[in-house]
Amino acid sequence: MDKLKREWVERIFERLECVYKERWAVKYNDPNIRELLVTQWSSGLAGLSSTEIRRALTMCELYPYDTIPTVIEFYHYAKGYRQPSKVQPPHYLAPERKQLAQGYMDEIKSKLGRKNVPHGTLTV
Repeated sequence: MDKLKREWVERIFERLECVYKERWAVKYNDPNIRELLVTQWSSGLAGLSSTEIRRALTMCELYPYDTIPTVIEFYHYAKGYRQPSKVQPPHYLAPERKQLAQGYMDEIKSKLGRKNVPHGTLTV
C-alpha cells in the first residue's frame, strides 16, 4: 500500500486544528514534532479512501472531545470500527454523588449528636 500523500495529511491536520484549537497548537506546534506526525500519519492512513477520511473528520467534528485522536484512532473512525468517546470521570466522583454522600454523612452525624467521630470509636 502506498503512503497517504503529504498534502492530504496536511489538510487533515488543518481540519483537526480547527476542531481541537489550542489543544492541537500546544501539542503539535513544534515543526519537528509536526514533521514526525506527518510521516507517521502518512504511513498509518495508507489505503484509506477520501470517503473514509471524510468520515473520520466528520466524527472528530461531531464529537470534539478532550483528547486529540491518535493515528490509529483516526484510522478506526475512518473504517467505521469505532467512534470517539468522551472520557467520563468515575461515577463516584460525579458532583451529585458527592452531595448525596455529604447528605448521608450529615444525617448520620445528627443522629449521633456529634460533629466528628474518630475512626474506630463508633460502637453499635
